[in-house]
Amino acid sequence: MPRPKSDPDREERITMEIVVDAYGSEERSMAWYYYLEEQLTVPFEAEVCKRSP
Repeated sequence: MPRPKSDPDREERITMEIVVDAYGSEERSMAWYYYLEEQLTVPFEAEVCKRSP
């Protein structure tokens, strides 16, 4: 699965809606956790990919 192209509008939405008040990596992780908890319906289909060295 190819990586999607960078989308400035999408990046702005992520910044303003998901991690707007997150300071540091731990808070960013928790912001993503709560966002995904609200948005995902389980079960869902996913593809796992590994970054090559």
